[in-house]
Amino acid sequence: MTNVFKYVLTVADRQQVTVPGFVELLSVVVQYDNLVLYARVDQSREHAGCINVLITGTGHNIDQELVNWRFMGSHLMMGGRLVWHVWTDNDIMLSDGGEVVLST
Repeated sequence: MTNVFKYVLTVADRQQVTVPGFVELLSVVVQYDNLVLYARVDQSREHAGCINVLITGTGHNIDQELVNWRFMGSHLMMGGRLVWHVWTDNDIMLSDGGEVVLST
């Protein structure tokens, strides 16, 4: 059986989110002025997925090549005064040494 769990993101250029029992990356949304990543997980799985996240503001420099990254959308915060653009790396490393490659 799987569940959907949320992970609050820090508004920072780069971060890595560890998702125990990772099955599938679903979305990034704003909830209560926080960026939140949603993922489907299977709590019976022993591995964890490590998801690399890149967040930029409008007009900010992007020093990362985004060829294998998935755009997760532009998200408004503080009544629309801030707009964050979020990408996740399609190559998700698993703690058991495996890898999940998401389609773009």
